[in-house]
Amino acid sequence: MNRSPSIPQTRVGARLAARAATAKKMAARRAAAAGAALAVVATLTTGPSAVSAPPTLDQLARLADGSVDFSGWTRQTSVAERTVLARDSFTRNGVPYQVELRVPAPRTAFTAMFSNVLADTQANRRHTYAYELGSGYTSNLWFAQGGNRGRITCAAPAFYTATLQDSPVAAKACAGKTPAGADVTVSDVVRVVADGGVFHDITLTNTGTAALTGFSFEAMLDTELDGDDRIPLIKSTTNALYIENTGFRLYLAMTGGDRVVVGDFTNSSTLSGWADVASFAAGDVVVTGVDSAVLYQAVNRTLAPGTSLTLTFDERLFPVPEIEPGRATVKLVDDAAGGADVTPTNPAAANLTGEPLTEIGFTLADAKALTPAGYDVVGIDNIDLYDADNSTVQEIVVHLRPGATHTYGTATVTRIIVYQGAGLDTPPTVVQQQTFDTDTNNATGVVSYSNGTGYLAVPSPAVAGFWPLTAEAPPVAPSAAPTTAAPDNATVTVTYVTDEPHPVITAQPAMEGSQVTISATGSFDPRGGQLVYAWDLDNDGVYDDGDQAEVTFTAPGAGNHPVGLQVTDSLGRTSQMTFDVVVGNVVPVVQLGGDVEVGAHGLFTLDGSFADPGVDSWTAEVSYGDGTPAETLALNGQNFTLSHRYGEPGQYTVTVQVSDLAGGSTGHATVLVTVPAPSGASSPPPGARQPQNTLPAELGATGSGGAAPVGGASLALLVAGLAALAASRLRRARMR
Repeated sequence: MNRSPSIPQTRVGARLAARAATAKKMAARRAAAAGAALAVVATLTTGPSAVSAPPTLDQLARLADGSVDFSGWTRQTSVAERTVLARDSFTRNGVPYQVELRVPAPRTAFTAMFSNVLADTQANRRHTYAYELGSGYTSNLWFAQGGNRGRITCAAPAFYTATLQDSPVAAKACAGKTPAGADVTVSDVVRVVADGGVFHDITLTNTGTAALTGFSFEAMLDTELDGDDRIPLIKSTTNALYIENTGFRLYLAMTGGDRVVVGDFTNSSTLSGWADVASFAAGDVVVTGVDSAVLYQAVNRTLAPGTSLTLTFDERLFPVPEIEPGRATVKLVDDAAGGADVTPTNPAAANLTGEPLTEIGFTLADAKALTPAGYDVVGIDNIDLYDADNSTVQEIVVHLRPGATHTYGTATVTRIIVYQGAGLDTPPTVVQQQTFDTDTNNATGVVSYSNGTGYLAVPSPAVAGFWPLTAEAPPVAPSAAPTTAAPDNATVTVTYVTDEPHPVITAQPAMEGSQVTISATGSFDPRGGQLVYAWDLDNDGVYDDGDQAEVTFTAPGAGNHPVGLQVTDSLGRTSQMTFDVVVGNVVPVVQLGGDVEVGAHGLFTLDGSFADPGVDSWTAEVSYGDGTPAETLALNGQNFTLSHRYGEPGQYTVTVQVSDLAGGSTGHATVLVTVPAPSGASSPPPGARQPQNTLPAELGATGSGGAAPVGGASLALLVAGLAALAASRLRRARMR
């Protein structure tokens, strides 16, 4: 990375990127101080008396929705451009200074910040850090939602003044609209504190009836100093940086937001080429040679009706000749010897210096490098930031114990970010690394890992005609706590899709005749906008069968049935897709009723039907159970008639089967038909045929005159009977 030739580089700054665990501590400290990241509580002189002024605006009275309550403020009913609304004084290194908060120009439009002027009242020097030397305004508030980004329109703001703990406070507020027309109110409260610090509290309140979702709220600072706006911006701490120009240094920091990005002010509408400050190390030149500007962002937020979001940031301006480096010294003590001093291995390395109000970045690895043989490091009483000047020497205490039972080192793991889906323009793979301090217990062999530096977020590169489904490879926070779980390598895959609305249809398989719900809720606009839905459920090519994200229709016959979806984004672009709904076949259900007994004439008739919810065609046949061939049935819709004459008494099983042509499945049903014997005759067994003739009584099969069925006798029996009859008559004749 580039380094500013005019800014001395310290080894402490170089260690910052490799040891982000300290940044985590600093973030906790800022949170505990309610946003005082770079603030130094000092003496603020207001007239003849001096008071201690807290560096934040936490004590502002607020309404229930979180917006500032201006009921106790003085409203300035008539203010001209460049009017001084608030003025405060402070002294640094014996030099008296005065800070003025002026009405910007034009005063009729709401802008993100006031024009701020620093004056050296002793040397009669004045310096403005705002757009056009205080004759204009710093910048605008921006609002991004659904792929659209624009300024918040808010005309004719009201100006207010008040006093907060003996410090003058200025504010402006008005009702406005987002680029999409949503109703909001915005306010900017500004306060001067010691050492030339100016704190801003910018609040956005949703005064509409609908929630604001997936938006980014941004406040921009144009960093022009003394008319030269091509100023190098140098990384200071997490979400903080500083600029140096014409003998002045301006520190800038943010709390309450998500990230700080910097770049060319002339590209502020598109943020083309802008960079995230967090991706740089302390002392790196983040941007130079352009009309530099800083943008404070709250990213991907949601704001319910009647609630507020606040961005807080501060500016701190120092004349360069009065800036002295911060100083810290490292002290080693033997806890087992009552805190006795231990001489570092390199005493010179125990004296640290660095930029004021920047992170010291002293790590466990640094402590181990200073520890002589025969000792283990058991703890560090650390300091996060250098003081604003060299008035005090901060002390970092390293606690030791005798007995070198541990071996210390480092371990490195890798995260690979793989991009896919953009064809030949797919971005190349990105490789990141993070390091851990290792502590090996030589007695047990157990290795513990601590002070993982984490991974920075990597925004997905812009590719013309494509859109990443993942906006960025997410950051991985530094991890200070030791663990015995070895860190693993990781892979993040970012997929690109064409930059157009993407329809997605889902539906569960259904059976014919049932209700089917089809969903388009998986459809998406890569830019995050809302979609309009249109359905073609009858496959006629016209999207006029539904306009909701989910629709319901009755499944037709079995098979794959195409449905179409068209989605339209907020830019009027449309995309279509077709989806086959899989419909399963339902077997026809044949209905014949109960068993039937017919008359002796043997005529059987019956009306039957079948049920099938599908849009099908069918065939049917019947088997009457008496050995006659099966017959094809004529169908009248889903009805049919059975008709058959049986020649003999008995019981017969009638079977009807119906087949649908769509699914090739067959349903069947049976009915038992009973044909009785003629009157006076014994009933035959089931399935037997009735007798057709009888012999004379003399030819009874039993010799007792009983009748025997001719139809069932064999020819031999008949002949034998006739022979017996003839022999009987011959015997009677001889006896006479």
